[in-house]
Amino acid sequence: MSSELNYSTDVHASQLNHRSEWRSDIKQSKPEDSSNNSIAKQVQAFAEKTSCHGVQKIAEHKAAQNNCYRWKNVIWLCLTLFSFGMACHSLINILLDYSNYPTSTLMKREYVEKLEFPAVTFCNLNVAVFEKALLHEEFRKFRRILDPQSADWKKLSNPHKKHRIISAFNTLSQEEKKLVGHKIEDMLLDCQFEKLPCGVDDFFLFFNLRFGLCYSFNYGFHPRTVNGLENKEIRLSHKTGKEQGLVLILDIQSDLYMPMSDDVGVQLLLHKSRHYPDMEEQGIALAPGFMTSLGLSMMETIEAEPPYGRCVTTDSKEDRERNMYSFLGLGYARKTCMKSCLQVHIIRRCRCCDPNTVCNPSGLDNMFGLALPNPTNLTNCNSSRELRCLSSVEFEMKNDIICERECPPRCKQITYDVEHSSAVWPNKMLASSYYRDINGSVRLENASADDQLSFVRNNLLKIDVHFKSRSKTVTVTQPTYTWIVLLSNIGGQLGLWLGFSLLTAFEFLELLLDIVTVQSLRILRRLS
Repeated sequence: MSSELNYSTDVHASQLNHRSEWRSDIKQSKPEDSSNNSIAKQVQAFAEKTSCHGVQKIAEHKAAQNNCYRWKNVIWLCLTLFSFGMACHSLINILLDYSNYPTSTLMKREYVEKLEFPAVTFCNLNVAVFEKALLHEEFRKFRRILDPQSADWKKLSNPHKKHRIISAFNTLSQEEKKLVGHKIEDMLLDCQFEKLPCGVDDFFLFFNLRFGLCYSFNYGFHPRTVNGLENKEIRLSHKTGKEQGLVLILDIQSDLYMPMSDDVGVQLLLHKSRHYPDMEEQGIALAPGFMTSLGLSMMETIEAEPPYGRCVTTDSKEDRERNMYSFLGLGYARKTCMKSCLQVHIIRRCRCCDPNTVCNPSGLDNMFGLALPNPTNLTNCNSSRELRCLSSVEFEMKNDIICERECPPRCKQITYDVEHSSAVWPNKMLASSYYRDINGSVRLENASADDQLSFVRNNLLKIDVHFKSRSKTVTVTQPTYTWIVLLSNIGGQLGLWLGFSLLTAFEFLELLLDIVTVQSLRILRRLS
Protein backbone atom coordinates (compact mmCIF):
# COMPACT_ATOMS: atom_id res chain seq x y z
CA MET A 1 0.00 0.00 0.00
CA SER A 2 2.84 2.37 0.80
CA SER A 3 4.54 1.52 -2.54
CA GLU A 4 1.42 2.49 -4.53
CA LEU A 5 1.21 5.73 -2.62
CA ASN A 6 4.84 6.49 -3.33
CA TYR A 7 4.31 5.77 -7.10
CA SER A 8 1.36 8.12 -7.42
CA THR A 9 3.29 10.78 -5.55
CA ASP A 10 6.22 10.42 -8.02
CA VAL A 11 3.91 10.65 -11.10
CA HIS A 12 2.21 13.72 -9.73
CA ALA A 13 5.56 15.36 -9.01
CA SER A 14 6.77 14.50 -12.50
CA GLN A 15 3.68 16.07 -14.13
CA LEU A 16 4.16 19.18 -12.07
CA ASN A 17 7.77 19.40 -13.18
CA HIS A 18 6.78 19.04 -16.91
CA ARG A 19 4.11 21.71 -16.59
CA SER A 20 6.48 24.09 -14.90
CA GLU A 21 9.12 23.49 -17.59
CA TRP A 22 6.50 24.04 -20.40
CA ARG A 23 5.33 27.24 -18.73
CA SER A 24 8.89 28.47 -18.35
CA ASP A 25 9.55 27.63 -22.04
CA ILE A 26 6.50 29.64 -23.07
CA LYS A 27 7.58 32.57 -20.93
CA GLN A 28 11.13 32.46 -22.33
CA SER A 29 10.07 31.92 -26.00
CA LYS A 30 9.30 34.92 -28.25
CA PRO A 31 6.31 35.27 -30.55
CA GLU A 32 8.61 35.50 -33.57
CA ASP A 33 10.21 32.14 -32.76
CA SER A 34 6.80 30.53 -32.42
CA SER A 35 5.80 31.93 -35.82
CA ASN A 36 8.98 30.73 -37.47
CA ASN A 37 8.58 27.27 -35.94
CA SER A 38 5.03 27.11 -37.28
CA ILE A 39 6.13 27.99 -40.82
CA ALA A 40 8.98 25.50 -40.63
CA LYS A 41 6.60 22.78 -39.52
CA GLN A 42 4.21 23.58 -42.37
CA VAL A 43 7.05 23.45 -44.90
CA GLN A 44 8.36 20.21 -43.35
CA ALA A 45 4.93 18.61 -43.50
CA PHE A 46 4.49 19.75 -47.10
CA ALA A 47 7.91 18.45 -48.14
CA GLU A 48 7.17 15.00 -46.70
CA LYS A 49 3.97 14.55 -48.73
CA THR A 50 4.61 16.54 -51.96
CA SER A 51 4.71 14.76 -55.32
CA CYS A 52 7.93 16.59 -56.22
CA HIS A 53 10.18 13.59 -55.65
CA GLY A 54 13.53 15.21 -54.84
CA VAL A 55 12.05 17.52 -52.20
CA GLN A 56 10.20 14.59 -50.64
CA LYS A 57 13.38 12.51 -50.38
CA ILE A 58 15.33 15.36 -48.74
CA ALA A 59 12.60 15.88 -46.15
CA GLU A 60 12.29 12.14 -45.50
CA HIS A 61 15.97 11.65 -44.65
CA LYS A 62 16.18 14.93 -42.77
CA ALA A 63 13.37 13.84 -40.45
CA ALA A 64 15.16 10.55 -39.69
CA GLN A 65 16.82 10.46 -36.21
CA ASN A 66 19.62 8.14 -37.26
CA ASN A 67 22.77 10.01 -38.29
CA CYS A 68 23.62 7.34 -40.86
CA TYR A 69 20.91 8.73 -43.14
CA ARG A 70 22.52 12.13 -43.37
CA TRP A 71 24.78 11.13 -46.25
CA LYS A 72 21.65 10.16 -48.18
CA ASN A 73 20.20 13.56 -47.42
CA VAL A 74 23.31 15.20 -48.94
CA ILE A 75 23.12 13.01 -52.06
CA TRP A 76 19.43 13.77 -52.63
CA LEU A 77 20.06 17.46 -52.08
CA CYS A 78 22.80 17.43 -54.76
CA LEU A 79 20.64 15.46 -57.18
CA THR A 80 17.69 17.79 -56.65
CA LEU A 81 19.81 20.90 -57.19
CA PHE A 82 21.35 19.38 -60.34
CA SER A 83 17.90 18.48 -61.69
CA PHE A 84 16.60 21.94 -60.84
CA GLY A 85 19.49 23.52 -62.76
CA MET A 86 18.92 21.30 -65.81
CA ALA A 87 15.18 22.05 -65.72
CA CYS A 88 15.89 25.80 -65.66
CA HIS A 89 18.36 25.43 -68.55
CA SER A 90 15.81 23.49 -70.63
CA LEU A 91 13.01 25.96 -69.84
CA ILE A 92 15.16 28.92 -70.90
CA ASN A 93 15.93 27.22 -74.26
CA ILE A 94 12.24 26.43 -74.77
CA LEU A 95 11.20 30.03 -74.10
CA LEU A 96 13.93 31.38 -76.38
CA ASP A 97 12.76 29.08 -79.19
CA TYR A 98 9.17 30.18 -78.64
CA SER A 99 10.12 33.88 -78.72
CA ASN A 100 11.65 33.38 -82.21
CA TYR A 101 8.25 32.20 -83.54
CA PRO A 102 9.63 29.25 -85.53
CA THR A 103 7.59 27.72 -88.36
CA SER A 104 7.53 24.45 -90.26
CA THR A 105 6.37 23.79 -93.81
CA LEU A 106 3.93 21.04 -94.74
CA MET A 107 3.28 20.05 -98.34
CA LYS A 108 0.31 17.90 -99.34
CA ARG A 109 -1.70 17.02 -102.42
CA GLU A 110 -5.47 17.37 -102.38
CA TYR A 111 -7.95 15.98 -104.92
CA VAL A 112 -11.01 18.10 -105.65
CA GLU A 113 -14.03 17.83 -107.95
CA LYS A 114 -13.53 21.26 -109.54
CA LEU A 115 -10.70 23.76 -109.74
CA GLU A 116 -10.72 27.53 -110.10
CA PHE A 117 -9.77 28.22 -113.70
CA PRO A 118 -7.11 30.93 -114.08
CA ALA A 119 -7.51 34.23 -115.84
CA VAL A 120 -5.97 33.92 -119.34
CA THR A 121 -4.59 37.29 -120.43
CA PHE A 122 -2.92 38.07 -123.75
CA CYS A 123 -1.58 41.21 -125.44
CA ASN A 124 -0.49 41.68 -129.03
CA LEU A 125 3.25 42.31 -129.17
CA ASN A 126 2.50 45.22 -131.49
CA VAL A 127 1.18 48.22 -129.57
CA ALA A 128 -0.79 49.86 -132.42
CA VAL A 129 -1.98 49.24 -135.98
CA PHE A 130 0.43 51.12 -138.24
CA GLU A 131 -2.05 52.75 -140.61
CA LYS A 132 -4.44 53.77 -137.80
CA ALA A 133 -1.58 55.22 -135.75
CA LEU A 134 -0.45 57.50 -138.59
CA LEU A 135 -3.91 59.06 -138.69
CA HIS A 136 -3.54 60.30 -135.14
CA GLU A 137 -1.79 63.55 -134.30
CA GLU A 138 0.35 62.04 -131.52
CA PHE A 139 1.87 59.55 -133.97
CA ARG A 140 2.10 61.86 -137.02
CA LYS A 141 4.94 63.79 -135.40
CA PHE A 142 6.89 60.51 -135.38
CA ARG A 143 6.21 59.87 -139.08
CA ARG A 144 9.84 60.51 -139.96
CA ILE A 145 11.15 57.87 -137.58
CA LEU A 146 8.44 55.43 -138.70
CA ASP A 147 9.50 55.56 -142.33
CA PRO A 148 12.16 52.90 -142.98
CA GLN A 149 13.51 55.00 -145.91
CA SER A 150 14.11 58.14 -143.84
CA ALA A 151 17.40 59.23 -142.30
CA ASP A 152 15.84 59.46 -138.84
CA TRP A 153 14.85 55.79 -139.04
CA LYS A 154 18.49 54.82 -139.51
CA LYS A 155 19.76 57.16 -136.76
CA LEU A 156 17.59 55.87 -133.95
CA SER A 157 18.05 52.43 -132.41
CA ASN A 158 15.07 50.09 -132.36
CA PRO A 159 14.60 50.24 -128.53
CA HIS A 160 14.60 54.04 -128.71
CA LYS A 161 11.96 54.00 -131.44
CA LYS A 162 9.81 51.61 -129.39
CA HIS A 163 10.11 53.81 -126.33
CA ARG A 164 8.91 56.86 -128.26
CA ILE A 165 5.99 55.04 -129.82
CA ILE A 166 4.91 53.50 -126.48
CA SER A 167 5.15 56.92 -124.80
CA ALA A 168 3.00 58.41 -127.55
CA PHE A 169 0.45 55.61 -127.17
CA ASN A 170 0.22 56.14 -123.40
CA THR A 171 -0.60 59.83 -123.85
CA LEU A 172 -3.82 58.89 -125.68
CA SER A 173 -7.20 58.65 -124.00
CA GLN A 174 -8.79 55.23 -123.53
CA GLU A 175 -11.10 55.72 -126.50
CA GLU A 176 -8.19 56.76 -128.71
CA LYS A 177 -6.19 53.72 -127.61
CA LYS A 178 -9.09 51.49 -128.62
CA LEU A 179 -9.12 53.07 -132.07
CA VAL A 180 -5.42 52.56 -132.86
CA GLY A 181 -4.88 49.23 -131.04
CA HIS A 182 -5.67 45.66 -132.08
CA LYS A 183 -9.35 44.96 -131.34
CA ILE A 184 -10.56 41.69 -129.85
CA GLU A 185 -13.30 41.57 -132.51
CA ASP A 186 -10.61 41.33 -135.20
CA MET A 187 -8.19 39.06 -133.33
CA LEU A 188 -10.54 36.39 -131.92
CA LEU A 189 -11.46 33.78 -134.54
CA ASP A 190 -12.62 30.99 -132.23
CA CYS A 191 -13.19 30.52 -128.50
CA GLN A 192 -14.33 27.43 -126.59
CA PHE A 193 -14.42 26.67 -122.88
CA GLU A 194 -15.00 23.01 -121.99
CA LYS A 195 -16.36 22.43 -125.52
CA LEU A 196 -18.89 25.27 -125.17
CA PRO A 197 -18.59 28.43 -127.29
CA CYS A 198 -17.42 31.76 -125.84
CA GLY A 199 -16.99 35.15 -127.48
CA VAL A 200 -15.70 38.71 -127.25
CA ASP A 201 -18.12 39.52 -124.41
CA ASP A 202 -16.21 37.06 -122.21
CA PHE A 203 -13.00 39.10 -122.44
CA PHE A 204 -12.14 42.01 -120.18
CA LEU A 205 -10.17 44.88 -121.74
CA PHE A 206 -7.44 46.65 -119.80
CA PHE A 207 -4.56 48.88 -120.82
CA ASN A 208 -0.97 47.85 -120.35
CA LEU A 209 1.71 50.53 -120.46
CA ARG A 210 4.09 48.29 -122.40
CA PHE A 211 1.85 46.31 -124.74
CA GLY A 212 -1.15 48.57 -125.15
CA LEU A 213 -4.52 46.79 -125.36
CA CYS A 214 -4.72 43.49 -123.46
CA TYR A 215 -7.64 41.09 -123.12
CA SER A 216 -8.35 38.71 -120.28
CA PHE A 217 -10.67 35.68 -120.16
CA ASN A 218 -12.16 34.83 -116.74
CA TYR A 219 -10.76 38.04 -115.25
CA GLY A 220 -13.55 38.20 -112.68
CA PHE A 221 -15.09 41.51 -113.79
CA HIS A 222 -17.83 42.38 -116.25
CA PRO A 223 -16.28 43.65 -119.52
CA ARG A 224 -18.56 46.66 -119.91
CA THR A 225 -18.22 48.22 -116.44
CA VAL A 226 -16.09 51.26 -115.72
CA ASN A 227 -12.78 50.27 -114.08
CA GLY A 228 -14.09 46.72 -113.69
CA LEU A 229 -15.62 47.31 -110.28
CA GLU A 230 -18.56 44.93 -110.76
CA ASN A 231 -17.59 41.36 -109.98
CA LYS A 232 -18.37 38.53 -112.36
CA GLU A 233 -18.60 34.86 -111.47
CA ILE A 234 -15.26 33.10 -111.80
CA ARG A 235 -15.31 30.00 -113.98
CA LEU A 236 -14.49 26.60 -112.55
CA SER A 237 -13.00 23.68 -114.41
CA HIS A 238 -14.62 20.25 -114.12
CA LYS A 239 -12.58 18.44 -116.78
CA THR A 240 -8.93 17.62 -117.40
CA GLY A 241 -6.88 16.90 -120.49
CA LYS A 242 -6.20 18.57 -123.81
CA GLU A 243 -8.95 20.73 -125.32
CA GLN A 244 -11.02 20.26 -122.14
CA GLY A 245 -10.34 23.78 -120.93
CA LEU A 246 -10.00 27.01 -122.92
CA VAL A 247 -9.18 26.83 -126.64
CA LEU A 248 -8.44 30.06 -128.53
CA ILE A 249 -7.58 30.77 -132.16
CA LEU A 250 -6.15 34.27 -132.60
CA ASP A 251 -5.24 36.42 -135.58
CA ILE A 252 -2.31 38.60 -134.55
CA GLN A 253 -2.52 40.73 -137.74
CA SER A 254 1.22 40.75 -138.35
CA ASP A 255 0.74 42.51 -141.72
CA LEU A 256 -0.54 45.57 -139.80
CA TYR A 257 2.44 45.85 -137.44
CA MET A 258 4.49 48.98 -136.79
CA PRO A 259 7.85 48.89 -138.62
CA MET A 260 9.92 48.68 -135.41
CA SER A 261 7.92 45.75 -133.96
CA ASP A 262 10.51 43.05 -134.45
CA ASP A 263 8.66 40.53 -132.23
CA VAL A 264 5.61 38.86 -133.80
CA GLY A 265 3.00 37.09 -131.70
CA VAL A 266 1.23 37.58 -128.37
CA GLN A 267 2.34 37.92 -124.77
CA LEU A 268 0.30 35.50 -122.62
CA LEU A 269 -0.03 35.08 -118.87
CA LEU A 270 -2.04 32.69 -116.69
CA HIS A 271 -2.81 34.18 -113.28
CA LYS A 272 -5.39 34.28 -110.50
CA SER A 273 -8.62 36.08 -111.33
CA ARG A 274 -9.05 39.66 -110.04
CA HIS A 275 -5.30 40.09 -109.74
CA TYR A 276 -3.23 42.42 -111.88
CA PRO A 277 -1.34 40.52 -114.61
CA ASP A 278 2.35 41.33 -114.65
CA MET A 279 2.74 40.85 -118.39
CA GLU A 280 6.25 42.32 -118.63
CA GLU A 281 7.96 40.05 -116.10
CA GLN A 282 5.81 36.91 -115.93
CA GLY A 283 4.24 36.61 -119.38
CA ILE A 284 5.44 34.21 -122.09
CA ALA A 285 5.64 35.00 -125.83
CA LEU A 286 3.74 32.77 -128.27
CA ALA A 287 4.54 32.78 -131.98
CA PRO A 288 2.07 32.40 -134.88
CA GLY A 289 1.99 29.19 -136.88
CA PHE A 290 1.96 26.98 -133.78
CA MET A 291 -0.53 25.24 -131.54
CA THR A 292 0.65 25.80 -127.97
CA SER A 293 -0.60 23.43 -125.27
CA LEU A 294 -0.45 24.73 -121.70
CA GLY A 295 -0.97 22.05 -119.02
CA LEU A 296 -1.75 23.49 -115.59
CA SER A 297 -1.19 22.38 -112.02
CA MET A 298 -2.70 24.47 -109.23
CA MET A 299 -0.43 25.51 -106.36
CA GLU A 300 -1.96 26.92 -103.17
CA THR A 301 0.34 28.54 -100.63
CA ILE A 302 -0.79 29.37 -97.09
CA GLU A 303 1.66 31.49 -95.11
CA ALA A 304 1.78 31.76 -91.32
CA GLU A 305 0.06 34.89 -90.05
CA PRO A 306 1.79 37.41 -87.76
CA PRO A 307 3.66 37.14 -85.44
CA TYR A 308 4.92 33.92 -87.05
CA GLY A 309 5.20 35.49 -90.52
CA ARG A 310 4.97 38.77 -92.43
CA CYS A 311 2.04 38.09 -94.70
CA VAL A 312 -0.93 40.29 -95.59
CA THR A 313 -4.28 38.89 -94.46
CA THR A 314 -6.84 41.33 -95.91
CA ASP A 315 -7.14 44.12 -98.43
CA SER A 316 -7.16 46.80 -95.75
CA LYS A 317 -6.69 50.52 -96.32
CA GLU A 318 -3.05 50.20 -95.30
CA ASP A 319 -2.53 47.50 -97.94
CA ARG A 320 -4.26 49.59 -100.62
CA GLU A 321 -1.90 52.46 -99.86
CA ARG A 322 0.97 50.17 -100.85
CA ASN A 323 -0.55 49.45 -104.26
CA MET A 324 -0.91 52.00 -107.08
CA TYR A 325 -3.08 49.50 -108.96
CA SER A 326 -5.81 49.51 -106.30
CA PHE A 327 -7.85 51.95 -108.42
CA LEU A 328 -8.73 48.96 -110.64
CA GLY A 329 -10.56 47.32 -107.74
CA LEU A 330 -7.95 44.55 -107.57
CA GLY A 331 -6.75 42.80 -104.44
CA TYR A 332 -3.30 43.18 -102.90
CA ALA A 333 -0.48 41.40 -104.71
CA ARG A 334 3.21 41.43 -103.90
CA LYS A 335 4.23 42.12 -107.51
CA THR A 336 2.09 45.26 -107.81
CA CYS A 337 3.34 46.42 -104.41
CA MET A 338 6.95 46.02 -105.58
CA LYS A 339 6.21 47.99 -108.76
CA SER A 340 4.49 50.70 -106.72
CA CYS A 341 7.42 50.91 -104.29
CA LEU A 342 9.90 51.32 -107.16
CA GLN A 343 7.70 53.96 -108.79
CA VAL A 344 7.54 55.94 -105.51
CA HIS A 345 11.34 56.10 -105.31
CA ILE A 346 11.59 57.09 -109.00
CA ILE A 347 9.06 59.89 -108.48
CA ARG A 348 10.88 61.22 -105.43
CA ARG A 349 14.33 61.09 -107.05
CA CYS A 350 13.62 61.92 -110.68
CA ARG A 351 10.38 63.95 -110.43
CA CYS A 352 8.90 61.85 -113.24
CA CYS A 353 7.27 58.44 -113.67
CA ASP A 354 8.44 55.15 -115.14
CA PRO A 355 6.28 54.84 -118.30
CA ASN A 356 5.94 51.07 -117.74
CA THR A 357 4.13 51.55 -114.39
CA VAL A 358 1.01 53.47 -113.45
CA CYS A 359 1.77 56.90 -112.00
CA ASN A 360 -0.27 57.27 -108.80
CA PRO A 361 -3.70 57.39 -110.49
CA SER A 362 -5.47 57.48 -107.10
CA GLY A 363 -3.71 60.75 -106.22
CA LEU A 364 -2.25 59.47 -102.92
CA ASP A 365 -0.08 62.03 -101.11
CA ASN A 366 1.76 59.43 -99.06
CA MET A 367 2.89 55.88 -99.80
CA PHE A 368 5.21 53.65 -97.79
CA GLY A 369 5.61 56.50 -95.33
CA LEU A 370 7.02 58.81 -98.05
CA ALA A 371 5.42 62.04 -99.23
CA LEU A 372 4.50 62.26 -102.92
CA PRO A 373 4.05 65.31 -105.16
CA ASN A 374 0.73 66.07 -106.82
CA PRO A 375 0.28 63.53 -109.66
CA THR A 376 -1.09 66.25 -111.97
CA ASN A 377 2.40 67.78 -112.04
CA LEU A 378 4.08 64.51 -113.06
CA THR A 379 4.94 63.28 -116.54
CA ASN A 380 6.65 60.16 -117.86
CA CYS A 381 10.43 60.11 -117.90
CA ASN A 382 11.39 61.08 -121.47
CA SER A 383 14.44 63.32 -121.49
CA SER A 384 17.96 61.91 -121.42
CA ARG A 385 18.51 63.20 -117.89
CA GLU A 386 15.28 61.66 -116.64
CA LEU A 387 16.00 58.33 -118.30
CA ARG A 388 19.48 58.22 -116.75
CA CYS A 389 17.96 58.98 -113.35
CA LEU A 390 15.35 56.24 -113.85
CA SER A 391 18.03 53.69 -114.76
CA SER A 392 20.10 54.72 -111.75
CA VAL A 393 17.19 54.25 -109.33
CA GLU A 394 16.27 50.87 -110.84
CA PHE A 395 19.90 49.69 -110.48
CA GLU A 396 20.08 50.83 -106.85
CA MET A 397 16.76 49.26 -105.91
CA LYS A 398 17.79 45.88 -107.33
CA ASN A 399 20.57 45.73 -104.73
CA ASP A 400 18.39 47.08 -101.91
CA ILE A 401 15.81 45.28 -99.77
CA ILE A 402 13.64 48.30 -98.95
CA CYS A 403 10.81 47.20 -101.21
CA GLU A 404 11.25 43.58 -100.11
CA ARG A 405 10.50 44.65 -96.53
CA GLU A 406 7.60 46.89 -97.53
CA CYS A 407 5.84 44.26 -99.65
CA PRO A 408 5.13 41.01 -97.79
CA PRO A 409 3.29 38.19 -99.59
CA ARG A 410 -0.39 37.40 -99.17
CA CYS A 411 -1.23 34.90 -96.44
CA LYS A 412 -3.12 32.80 -98.97
CA GLN A 413 -2.30 32.82 -102.65
CA ILE A 414 -2.95 30.63 -105.67
CA THR A 415 -0.48 30.20 -108.53
CA TYR A 416 -0.35 27.93 -111.55
CA ASP A 417 2.56 25.77 -112.59
CA VAL A 418 2.56 25.68 -116.40
CA GLU A 419 3.97 22.94 -118.60
CA HIS A 420 3.86 23.95 -122.25
CA SER A 421 4.52 22.23 -125.54
CA SER A 422 3.94 23.29 -129.14
CA ALA A 423 3.46 21.90 -132.64
CA VAL A 424 3.33 23.44 -136.11
CA TRP A 425 -0.22 24.50 -136.92
CA PRO A 426 -2.38 24.32 -139.02
CA ASN A 427 -1.84 21.69 -141.68
CA LYS A 428 -2.20 22.54 -145.36
CA MET A 429 -5.69 21.05 -145.65
CA LEU A 430 -7.15 23.29 -142.92
CA ALA A 431 -5.27 26.46 -143.89
CA SER A 432 -7.77 27.47 -146.58
CA SER A 433 -10.74 27.30 -144.17
CA TYR A 434 -8.95 29.44 -141.59
CA TYR A 435 -7.90 31.84 -144.36
CA ARG A 436 -11.54 32.53 -145.15
CA ASP A 437 -12.31 33.25 -141.48
CA ILE A 438 -9.69 36.01 -141.18
CA ASN A 439 -11.45 39.35 -140.88
CA GLY A 440 -8.90 41.77 -139.46
CA SER A 441 -5.85 41.19 -141.65
CA VAL A 442 -5.48 42.15 -145.28
CA ARG A 443 -6.07 38.98 -147.24
CA LEU A 444 -4.62 38.35 -150.70
CA GLU A 445 -7.08 37.88 -153.56
CA ASN A 446 -6.86 34.64 -155.56
CA ALA A 447 -4.08 33.34 -153.33
CA SER A 448 -2.75 29.85 -154.00
CA ALA A 449 -2.93 27.07 -151.41
CA ASP A 450 0.73 27.63 -150.51
CA ASP A 451 0.21 31.38 -150.17
CA GLN A 452 -2.81 30.79 -147.98
CA LEU A 453 -0.86 28.37 -145.79
CA SER A 454 2.02 30.86 -145.47
CA PHE A 455 -0.35 33.72 -144.66
CA VAL A 456 -2.23 31.70 -142.03
CA ARG A 457 0.95 30.51 -140.33
CA ASN A 458 2.29 34.09 -140.26
CA ASN A 459 -0.84 35.43 -138.58
CA LEU A 460 -2.76 32.71 -136.72
CA LEU A 461 -1.97 30.79 -133.55
CA LYS A 462 -3.88 28.32 -131.40
CA ILE A 463 -3.81 28.18 -127.60
CA ASP A 464 -5.03 25.24 -125.51
CA VAL A 465 -5.18 25.86 -121.73
CA HIS A 466 -6.22 22.91 -119.55
CA PHE A 467 -5.63 21.23 -116.20
CA LYS A 468 -3.53 18.10 -116.17
CA SER A 469 -5.35 16.58 -113.18
CA ARG A 470 -8.02 17.43 -110.62
CA SER A 471 -5.52 17.90 -107.83
CA LYS A 472 -3.71 20.79 -106.24
CA THR A 473 -0.51 21.04 -104.25
CA VAL A 474 -1.02 22.83 -100.94
CA THR A 475 1.99 24.25 -99.11
CA VAL A 476 1.22 25.31 -95.54
CA THR A 477 3.60 27.25 -93.33
CA GLN A 478 2.43 26.74 -89.76
CA PRO A 479 3.75 27.65 -86.30
CA THR A 480 6.07 25.10 -84.72
CA TYR A 481 5.44 26.36 -81.19
CA THR A 482 1.78 26.84 -80.35
CA TRP A 483 0.55 27.28 -76.79
CA ILE A 484 -0.24 23.58 -76.56
CA VAL A 485 3.25 22.58 -77.76
CA LEU A 486 4.85 25.12 -75.41
CA LEU A 487 2.98 23.79 -72.35
CA SER A 488 3.72 20.20 -73.39
CA ASN A 489 7.45 20.89 -73.68
CA ILE A 490 7.55 22.75 -70.36
CA GLY A 491 5.61 19.96 -68.64
CA GLY A 492 7.84 17.31 -70.19
CA GLN A 493 11.06 18.94 -68.97
CA LEU A 494 9.74 19.61 -65.47
CA GLY A 495 8.41 16.05 -65.25
CA LEU A 496 11.69 14.57 -66.50
CA TRP A 497 14.00 16.45 -64.14
CA LEU A 498 11.82 17.11 -61.06
CA GLY A 499 8.77 14.86 -61.34
CA PHE A 500 6.82 18.13 -61.48
CA SER A 501 3.27 18.29 -62.87
CA LEU A 502 0.38 20.72 -62.92
CA LEU A 503 -0.99 19.15 -59.74
CA THR A 504 2.38 19.70 -58.07
CA ALA A 505 2.09 23.38 -58.88
CA PHE A 506 -1.27 23.44 -57.08
CA GLU A 507 0.40 21.76 -54.09
CA PHE A 508 2.91 24.63 -53.86
CA LEU A 509 0.05 27.09 -54.27
CA GLU A 510 -1.82 25.38 -51.43
CA LEU A 511 1.27 25.66 -49.19
CA LEU A 512 1.57 29.36 -49.92
CA LEU A 513 -2.10 29.94 -49.12
CA ASP A 514 -1.82 27.95 -45.87
CA ILE A 515 1.17 30.00 -44.71
CA VAL A 516 -0.54 33.28 -45.57
CA THR A 517 -3.74 32.19 -43.82
CA VAL A 518 -2.01 31.07 -40.59
CA GLN A 519 0.14 34.18 -40.38
CA SER A 520 -2.85 36.43 -41.06
CA LEU A 521 -4.79 34.79 -38.22
CA ARG A 522 -1.85 35.24 -35.84
CA ILE A 523 -1.66 38.93 -36.68
CA LEU A 524 -5.42 39.37 -36.18
CA ARG A 525 -5.23 37.65 -32.75
CA ARG A 526 -2.46 39.96 -31.62
CA LEU A 527 -4.36 43.01 -32.76
CA SER A 528 -7.47 41.85 -30.94
